[in-house]
Amino acid sequence: MRFLKPILLVLAVGIVGAGAGYWARSASSDQAKQQIATINGEPLFESDLPAEVVGEIRSLRNQEYKLKYQAIREAALTRLLKAEAERRKITIDELVRAEADAKVAVPSEAELKAYYEIQKSRLGNKPLEDVIAAVRESLRKPRLDAARREFYLRTLDSADVQVMLEAPRVEVAGDPARLRGNPMAPVRIVEFSEFQCPYCRRAQPVIAAIVEKYGDKVSHSFRDFPLRDIHPNAQKAAEAARCASEQGKFWEYYKTLFANFGQLSREDLTRHAQSIGLDLPSFDQCVDGGKHAAAIEADLQEGLRAGASSTPTFFINGIALVGAQPQSAFEEVIDKELAKRRP
Repeated sequence: MRFLKPILLVLAVGIVGAGAGYWARSASSDQAKQQIATINGEPLFESDLPAEVVGEIRSLRNQEYKLKYQAIREAALTRLLKAEAERRKITIDELVRAEADAKVAVPSEAELKAYYEIQKSRLGNKPLEDVIAAVRESLRKPRLDAARREFYLRTLDSADVQVMLEAPRVEVAGDPARLRGNPMAPVRIVEFSEFQCPYCRRAQPVIAAIVEKYGDKVSHSFRDFPLRDIHPNAQKAAEAARCASEQGKFWEYYKTLFANFGQLSREDLTRHAQSIGLDLPSFDQCVDGGKHAAAIEADLQEGLRAGASSTPTFFINGIALVGAQPQSAFEEVIDKELAKRRP
């Protein structure tokens, strides 16, 4: 089994679960509404705890789900490989070599020389013939890993593996004023994000592609989660975007901020407003007056309570997806949510 363990962790990527629907009460939301104590006869519910504590609890439940899901995938893969190896009367190691390793091409001489020239200093400037084995292994290992991963995933996909776990969900409302797509879509994506975060910027083309691909089946709502301690311009940028929303141009301003990433000084915010045709006196008065500071704080607290601790954090029908994930990760969740609604 020496081939199997190093690759198993990749099977946890894109973890999703089979839930009971966005508007149904999930296990986590039911738990949040359960009474956990009384104080002088008055009930205390989990949802009454500080937002950060509620968020940490939800984060732990997500981790528990991911660990269980990964363990199920590992157990299923081990059983499937064992059964196939026994059928062929070989070991699992021999099965992996036959179905994965044997299909990986040996690096060509040209590839070896090209890699050696790039890594020459790291290899101590030794002659190629002295380090040829290490160079060959460096080129071959990632190819072996990819081939084994593909074989493992193909093995799992070919089997009937029914996972009974339900991904933790949390009811998170979108903001109708900052929503694109069908407001009544069966799949609702709520993003907690900010404009100074590089990972948030990286996620935007993926979200745009998702909205375009799924059309009326998906909506995307933006909510503020400025990480003020590390991104000092995030707060004012969030306020400026809300001021643009007052003039009906939130998404235009949103796109402009990400297109001009890093240009978030106070002067930049007005310049971006001018570029999309906002009324500047009204915009400047709105930004400088701090009109939306309290609303942004409310978004932040709601995000913390939902379990967000970093940006971007997405909730797809209440299922958390954290970070600048590939499009396939979103599609995996969305497709499963849509499948539940088919007759």
